[in-house]
Amino acid sequence: MSNQDSFHISVGDDPDHEDLTAEVYYEGAYLALISQENGLDNAEIELQPNPSGGAWIFELEGFADALQRAKCRLWDLRRREE
Repeated sequence: MSNQDSFHISVGDDPDHEDLTAEVYYEGAYLALISQENGLDNAEIELQPNPSGGAWIFELEGFADALQRAKCRLWDLRRREE
């Protein structure tokens, strides 16, 4: 399995946010929440503690790619003013 395949993105509604959010998982564990409350160009990331108690360790390129895929997915599913 490549490092990229270790990341999973899930986009949906979160009761604590007005806009859609993206959850990032690494090897099945919840890693981060990406919020676009201040617009997608000012997206924020909330990193979660590693459930194992240790540090998160993965390739930077795989993580950067996962974040970009999450941002693109949020863009694709954005709510449009009508």
